[in-house]
Amino acid sequence: MLFNTPTFLWFFIIVYTVFRLLPVGRPRTIFLIVASYVFYMSWNPPFVLLLIFTTVLDYNVALAMGRTDNPRRRKAFLLVSLFANLGVLGFFKYANFLNANLQALLGYVGVEFHPAPFHIILPLGISFYTFQAMSYTIDCYRRTREPTHDLVAYLLYVTFFPELIAGPIVRSWQFLPQVERHQRFTWPAFYMGANLIMMGLIKKMLLADNLAIYVERVFGDPGVATTLECWVAAYAFAGQIYCDFSGYTDIARGLAYMFGYRLPLNFNLPYLATGFRNFWRRWHITFSSWLRDYLYISLGGSRRSRARNYFNLFATMALGGLWHGANWTFVIWGCLHGAYLVVERAIFGMKGLPQVGGWRRLVAVLVTFNLATVAWVFFRAQTLSDATVFLRHMLFETTWQIDKFPVPLAASLPLAALVIAHALGAWRTWDPTLRAYPRWLTTVGYAAAAGLLMLYGAVGSEFIYFQF
Repeated sequence: MLFNTPTFLWFFIIVYTVFRLLPVGRPRTIFLIVASYVFYMSWNPPFVLLLIFTTVLDYNVALAMGRTDNPRRRKAFLLVSLFANLGVLGFFKYANFLNANLQALLGYVGVEFHPAPFHIILPLGISFYTFQAMSYTIDCYRRTREPTHDLVAYLLYVTFFPELIAGPIVRSWQFLPQVERHQRFTWPAFYMGANLIMMGLIKKMLLADNLAIYVERVFGDPGVATTLECWVAAYAFAGQIYCDFSGYTDIARGLAYMFGYRLPLNFNLPYLATGFRNFWRRWHITFSSWLRDYLYISLGGSRRSRARNYFNLFATMALGGLWHGANWTFVIWGCLHGAYLVVERAIFGMKGLPQVGGWRRLVAVLVTFNLATVAWVFFRAQTLSDATVFLRHMLFETTWQIDKFPVPLAASLPLAALVIAHALGAWRTWDPTLRAYPRWLTTVGYAAAAGLLMLYGAVGSEFIYFQF
């Protein structure tokens, strides 16, 4: 059930109406859990059993860790949780990838190995809700969070439908206290939610989906693309993935606002970053902070030698790339970002690039954006071969004609989309000023935006991050 479909609109209207009619407190929480399970089952009903199993397991593991001070027993309980979560994620997401690479490796040394492929369907949202659940058990193990005894609240924390499929990856300390507060309806929260939802739909349906038309044409057959077409397509994909993913996050946060919950910010004008340390504090913030807190720090962070610190940075980003999908293209994308971070730290130290203004800041932004765009080629390409061909045409074979679209249109679409998307993201003064908005003006604005979406939006197109 996609956010940008009439089916979801009716689902939301029914759920929201019933939610507001129920008494404040436990009835609303239980109803939201049931609605979240229905939302998840609309895609593939049997997989809800997998979601319930891992959720209940992690809840009980955390309670078991809270009942003992024995370090070995606590570690054993944590390993049960990690093994179950990573085992399920590994089987569904990486079994065929490992199978194929093992076959290739054995073939390279002359051993014949032809395993039957696994016929696996990837459970929707498994990468996101797995990492969210793991953050809770690891926090309980580290004693930075006391385990909750409220199973109902914990079930809502893991399954809350606005962020279940593609994040943000919410920490327990950010969400569970909100369940206990049982926030009531307020007009400012409702308007803020409506603004975020409309902003997300504009990013997705008007910007990302229209950029996708050009991206598909060029990335679909990179062998015949010219240099200019490749550069424009790379910039277009940079715009597409930002508008698509941040659009989803905006909708998720807007829906949460309407139910009385606040989800963390996940994007903060990432293409205005002045370096890659700064970029990862702006792009997919909840994921990058998860990698920092639970992987980078666990590897030793910056507490070891300089060489070990560089390795920790690189390994964290490589594994972060692998998290996105079972394909070497994602691994290389992560390795490129790891290399960017290592080089940046080697030159500028722990604090990253100094904060500068004027033309120096502009240069830093342009260099960061273009290097990130080059890395996006691996993220978008279907195979390493396609990525290699694309980059060869992009960087070395200079043929500048463009046939897919007229040059002014093709060159302006990505730039315009990025400017509009960042302008929408920068408009953060809504919350304290919503009470001053005339309701007729808000209504007219929503009607105009809805008309544009109906005329030019691609209804029902899947969000990019649903595949992860």
